[in-house]
Amino acid sequence: MKSQKDAYFDRLLGVQSPWEVKNVELKLSDKTIEIELGWLWGKDAACPVCGRSCSLHESAPERTWRHRDTLPFTTLSKARIPRAHCPEHGVKTMSVPWAAPQGRLTLLFERFAIDVLLAGASVSQACQLLGIDRDTARSIMSRAVERGLKQRELEGLKHLGMDEKSFKRAHSCVTLLTDWDKARVLDGVKDRTLEASQKPCQTLTGEQKKSVEAVALDLWEPFIQAIGQALPPADIVHDKFHVSQYLGSAVDKVHRQEHKALSTQGDAPHKSTRSLWLHRPENHPPNKRRTLPNSKNKD
Repeated sequence: MKSQKDAYFDRLLGVQSPWEVKNVELKLSDKTIEIELGWLWGKDAACPVCGRSCSLHESAPERTWRHRDTLPFTTLSKARIPRAHCPEHGVKTMSVPWAAPQGRLTLLFERFAIDVLLAGASVSQACQLLGIDRDTARSIMSRAVERGLKQRELEGLKHLGMDEKSFKRAHSCVTLLTDWDKARVLDGVKDRTLEASQKPCQTLTGEQKKSVEAVALDLWEPFIQAIGQALPPADIVHDKFHVSQYLGSAVDKVHRQEHKALSTQGDAPHKSTRSLWLHRPENHPPNKRRTLPNSKNKD
């Protein structure tokens, strides 16, 4: 009969028949917990390629996987994985439900690691908390992206966005195509050129392109051209942040020109008013409302 401890770790690992927890060993000196998993012999094997039920051939050498820590103890799972003798595909090592093929981390550990990486201030800090190196963290993130891409649905896309994201101290950037309704990235391509802007649109099917109603962009010309070519029926919407940015730059440029021209004539009515021209009049502080030339604002 299975002990209460083994039954607890069955639930902890999500292990179901014909897999079972055979033994749990606590190593206080190493601060580790080792969980031995085993196959119920007498049960048919399953081919990892086609899923066919077939006979057992033998067991592969023992492997170990890192699991989520149990309290302050590093938790490791170990097992000898049976090999299936498939009439079509030959002898193959079976897949296990708690880890990806060839993986050395359990899926539950990888899920926890993604939460820590998202919440951490940096990858280095997350690695320190998890006790892993950066290469392992990159592998975890890469597999998480692959799983997400396989599961995501892209039907009914209506409102998209295209923008750039800088990295490496703004020396490099990527072009991102996003789904605004579900706040998710659809694709990313290195650089911010016309060619880079066209590539994310090419990943959409004809039906997906037909469903898009509007795309939000900044005023970068390659973005406008790429969306106009790939999604001609969709409306192009310029977000107010970039419109305000361009408008503010234009107002500031005119202010500088006017101030320079009037200063040469011995008149400087715009002196010390730069910030006031860049804000709405109702947002001006009361003591500044009369400093604008020809201002009609009153206290």
